[in-house]
Amino acid sequence: MAAEYEPFSPMFDWPAAFADRVVVADGAGRALQGHEFANLVGRTAALISSLGVKAGDRVLVQAPKSVEALAVYLGLLRAGAVFSTVSGDAPIQRLEEVVDHAMPALVIAPRRTLDDLAGKLRVSRVRLAMSLEADGRGSFADMARGQKPARAAPALRAGDLAAIHYTVKQAGQPMQGVKHAVAGLRRQIEMAMAGLALGPQDVLAHGLSRWTEPASLALAGAALATGARLLWVRPTDGADPSVGEAAAATVVVWNTARPFAEHALPAATRHALCRSEPDPRCPRMRRYVALPETGLIGIEEDDGFAPLLPGGEARLLPAAGDLVEGEGTGLLEVAGAHLFTGYWRRAEATRAIADNEGFFPTGLRGRRRPDGAIGVALQP
Repeated sequence: MAAEYEPFSPMFDWPAAFADRVVVADGAGRALQGHEFANLVGRTAALISSLGVKAGDRVLVQAPKSVEALAVYLGLLRAGAVFSTVSGDAPIQRLEEVVDHAMPALVIAPRRTLDDLAGKLRVSRVRLAMSLEADGRGSFADMARGQKPARAAPALRAGDLAAIHYTVKQAGQPMQGVKHAVAGLRRQIEMAMAGLALGPQDVLAHGLSRWTEPASLALAGAALATGARLLWVRPTDGADPSVGEAAAATVVVWNTARPFAEHALPAATRHALCRSEPDPRCPRMRRYVALPETGLIGIEEDDGFAPLLPGGEARLLPAAGDLVEGEGTGLLEVAGAHLFTGYWRRAEATRAIADNEGFFPTGLRGRRRPDGAIGVALQP
């Protein structure tokens, strides 16, 4: 084991017992023990600081899913910088819009993306741009490799801005930067841990392609925080996701259920979640409910009902606007520490949430069961 290592995230305490066990593996057979991954994150944080990126500076990350990209996210948290990203595969025009809006101190993306953004970066006076490819290589990884791991975690406060996730609500509208504070990310991790009952004995196969979304990162954080082995893989259509290390997965989180309709779920799997509607050929696969503003908030049960995870508040409103009392359905609103803190540089939209007693209107159809549980009604 390395002589020294530090917890690799200010989001959670990381016991020393995890230092000598594999905590992260990818689909290419690479596996990192706790101290190896912690040092990778530490070198990433050290590089970010050495580049002159200060606490509170935005860093735009649009890199493909890789172990190094996950280390960038955690390294930014360690350095006190703000992880900024765009959900999904954004066209260059959208990325240019985000560069103007976020005003990042550093951009990390594949070389081809950086070449396409070169003109915008010059005009916007973004002085730092470094490459990170799908295989984890690139100028950023090369420079990080030569750094001495940063040991001292920043003195982050609960309300400090930690991440901005850019998303588009409707076609033709400008992108909105959804802000998450340190406390919100921590609570999202805690909710994921509770919802999946994760422990050191678990193996979480993480096959979400949109790895930068809040729910995706909370699931990864939950695995790391509990010492579960995180299989950080890129899903491939047609590939069998139930072979190799994934065959031991106790928790599977994937884009769709289709691969598991064609290839059986691992026998050890007790939770199988997907983003989209499940395939009837794979009845064990359940949908999870997540929004950019809330992170992961619910997991579907057998009756098409996804009860909200513990850790927040909820209420139901009918179309008329009065609260729904007792059993019934209505528009779901949520509140709590896991919630986003507003929209970056959009004060009016942020005030609208505060004026709603801190409750965020999810736009989802909610239901209260006879036992009092409130959740998302996924089926009529």
